[in-house]
Amino acid sequence: VTNVVKCWPNKNKTPTNKHITACKKKWLNDEIEEVKPIVILALGNTCIKAFRGEDSGIRSLNGTTEWSRKMNAWICWSVHPASALYDKANQTTLVEGLDNFTRCVKAVCREVRERRE
Repeated sequence: VTNVVKCWPNKNKTPTNKHITACKKKWLNDEIEEVKPIVILALGNTCIKAFRGEDSGIRSLNGTTEWSRKMNAWICWSVHPASALYDKANQTTLVEGLDNFTRCVKAVCREVRERRE
């Protein structure tokens, strides 16, 4: 479990590209390199900025998975859990994103088991 941005000056403000770039270079890339995850659960628009270089769009990506050559991992997209706290209408959207992540992890586990047999 990690975060794209480890800290930022104002807790009530979405991290800026400057924050994301600084933390990604200093920590996130190293963490991913060390852990070598097969699946990454990317929560919210900050992850879109970090992994795709785009400013927004988590709602359209929610519940989807894509391969990232750069990260050498599957990225499962979901709205951030905080959005479900602030707006009850986002609870269903969050569940859809998390269900997709669960299906992806199960599929990867099945594939790993089959390769071992």
